[in-house]
Amino acid sequence: MIRDLIHDENGAEGVADFPLIDEELYVIIGKNVELEYAEKCIGHLQTLTQNVIEILLAGAIKYCEDYRKYFAEEGLEIPENMQPNDILPYIHAGEVYILERPKDANIPAFSITLNCDWEREHAMEWVVRGNEVIYVGPFNGGISPWDEDPAGIAGNYV
Repeated sequence: MIRDLIHDENGAEGVADFPLIDEELYVIIGKNVELEYAEKCIGHLQTLTQNVIEILLAGAIKYCEDYRKYFAEEGLEIPENMQPNDILPYIHAGEVYILERPKDANIPAFSITLNCDWEREHAMEWVVRGNEVIYVGPFNGGISPWDEDPAGIAGNYV
């Protein structure tokens, strides 16, 4: 699942396939995270349920729509009234972060940074804990998949 793994004092890095967008993601694993848990997270990412995918893509569409007013100046032609899978051509691979020791090793939890055509500067972040989508919005970098109150995170399109 995770390939080309390189370990260093900060943890490990490698690559993994992300079938949803048919691209490879760069994988960043924190130094306190067991490789077995990271593999579980990647396996979960590669087999997301249809419900989780629909929530992620609906959030991505809402995020995209909030930036529609800038499309003309950016020269973007992204259609309106998209269905969930319609947004996929505008989302591109970035990194998946598995940085924290899990509060429950049975629950895969991670954040993903994705490049998106409508917001090249801040990109997009998805945070997932098990089958719960915690966050969809501009890259924040400080959101933990173990946050207790995900609904209160500013800029969250879930």
